[in-house]
Amino acid sequence: MTPEPKMRTVIIRTVLRAMLPLSDEAASNEAQEKANQIIGKIVTPAPGRTEPELNSNTARLLLKDLLAQTNYKPMPSTEGTLRDLKSNERLNLVISTSVGLVFGHMQWRQKQVQSILDVWPAQEFYRAYPRVNERNWPEQWKAAGGQFFPGKSSYPEGRMVALKNDAIWTTISAFGMPFCPFDLGSGMDVRDVSRNEALELGVMKINHPIQPAALSASNEFQESLAIKLRDKLVKAEADEQRELDE
Repeated sequence: MTPEPKMRTVIIRTVLRAMLPLSDEAASNEAQEKANQIIGKIVTPAPGRTEPELNSNTARLLLKDLLAQTNYKPMPSTEGTLRDLKSNERLNLVISTSVGLVFGHMQWRQKQVQSILDVWPAQEFYRAYPRVNERNWPEQWKAAGGQFFPGKSSYPEGRMVALKNDAIWTTISAFGMPFCPFDLGSGMDVRDVSRNEALELGVMKINHPIQPAALSASNEFQESLAIKLRDKLVKAEADEQRELDE
């Protein structure tokens, strides 16, 4: 299943507008559109094939070429840092965030089907990839009203499990989205929990209804996502600068 075209386009445009603002930097809407197309080819299969038209490495090089064509120059003393639009660090973050949100939405949408929700109504939030500086996700989970359940977990607090359409998923997300990624480079993921297991754990009652949900690519959706992305980027830049100053 390929990503929904409209939502795919909206997510990519919004991420680029927030994190790689070529129109602002180079006064070039054409350049922004070319950047959208480059990222789009990472998540879109080539004609008649199953693999994407571009991989992330090629896309990064094309974005660098595009920035060079717009005569982009980083601000003094920022070259090679996250504040530099053409740095590998910045472009990797832009690409991974775009691709992550596009496929996160696609996977979430695939599961918003009544027959699937009837059998797999819940999901577990777990650490899929280690990070050098790991966020305290159990603390955020608890603050959002989440419960912990017994069983094997990366965290001593227990397993973080909730119904798939529980509000906790948008609450813990730095982007306000009910799907992965829940933050920049979080390393967290979700896995399905069956109805039988959810009942056994006490995540749901036997007659608890769960209905499919949907997201609209509205202007409000785009503006909210853009604001949250900018906020996270500003924080990441500040964290990097603090490390450089130490």
